[in-house]
Amino acid sequence: MNIGGCLKNKKTLVTSVVSFISCIAMYLVGDVSLIDLLQIIIPLFGVIFLGRELTDSLQTKIDELNSKKK
Repeated sequence: MNIGGCLKNKKTLVTSVVSFISCIAMYLVGDVSLIDLLQIIIPLFGVIFLGRELTDSLQTKIDELNSKKK
Protein backbone atom coordinates (compact mmCIF):
# COMPACT_ATOMS: atom_id res chain seq x y z
CA MET A 1 0.00 0.00 0.00
CA ASN A 2 1.47 3.31 -1.07
CA ILE A 3 0.29 6.06 1.25
CA GLY A 4 0.89 9.50 -0.25
CA GLY A 5 1.54 8.15 -3.72
CA CYS A 6 -0.58 10.87 -5.28
CA LEU A 7 1.65 13.53 -3.66
CA LYS A 8 4.95 11.89 -4.64
CA ASN A 9 5.93 14.67 -7.05
CA LYS A 10 4.41 17.51 -5.02
CA LYS A 11 6.75 17.58 -2.00
CA THR A 12 8.06 21.10 -2.67
CA LEU A 13 4.59 22.50 -3.26
CA VAL A 14 3.12 20.92 -0.13
CA THR A 15 6.07 22.06 2.00
CA SER A 16 5.80 25.62 0.68
CA VAL A 17 2.05 25.82 1.22
CA VAL A 18 2.37 24.52 4.79
CA SER A 19 5.16 27.04 5.45
CA PHE A 20 3.02 29.83 3.99
CA ILE A 21 0.09 28.92 6.24
CA SER A 22 2.30 28.72 9.32
CA CYS A 23 3.82 32.14 8.54
CA ILE A 24 0.37 33.69 8.25
CA ALA A 25 -0.59 32.06 11.57
CA MET A 26 2.55 33.46 13.24
CA TYR A 27 1.61 36.93 12.02
CA LEU A 28 -1.98 36.62 13.22
CA VAL A 29 -0.84 35.41 16.65
CA GLY A 30 1.64 38.27 16.88
CA ASP A 31 4.93 36.35 16.83
CA VAL A 32 6.29 38.20 13.77
CA SER A 33 5.81 41.67 12.34
CA LEU A 34 4.54 42.43 8.85
CA ILE A 35 8.07 43.15 7.57
CA ASP A 36 9.33 39.82 8.91
CA LEU A 37 6.34 38.08 7.36
CA LEU A 38 7.11 39.54 3.92
CA GLN A 39 10.78 38.58 4.23
CA ILE A 40 9.71 34.97 4.77
CA ILE A 41 6.83 34.73 2.30
CA ILE A 42 8.44 36.34 -0.77
CA PRO A 43 11.19 33.69 -1.01
CA LEU A 44 8.54 31.00 -0.51
CA PHE A 45 6.81 32.16 -3.68
CA GLY A 46 10.17 31.90 -5.43
CA VAL A 47 10.53 28.32 -4.22
CA ILE A 48 7.03 27.43 -5.41
CA PHE A 49 7.38 28.90 -8.90
CA LEU A 50 11.05 28.03 -9.45
CA GLY A 51 10.47 24.48 -8.28
CA ARG A 52 7.57 24.14 -10.68
CA GLU A 53 9.65 25.49 -13.57
CA LEU A 54 12.53 23.11 -12.85
CA THR A 55 10.19 20.14 -12.56
CA ASP A 56 8.49 20.94 -15.87
CA SER A 57 11.76 21.51 -17.77
CA LEU A 58 13.35 18.39 -16.28
CA GLN A 59 10.34 16.28 -17.25
CA THR A 60 10.47 17.54 -20.86
CA LYS A 61 14.18 16.65 -21.06
CA ILE A 62 13.49 13.17 -19.71
CA ASP A 63 10.68 12.71 -22.23
CA GLU A 64 12.97 13.83 -25.08
CA LEU A 65 15.67 11.38 -24.05
CA ASN A 66 13.17 8.53 -23.74
CA SER A 67 11.74 9.24 -27.19
CA LYS A 68 15.25 9.20 -28.73
CA LYS A 69 15.99 5.90 -27.02
CA LYS A 70 13.05 4.12 -28.68
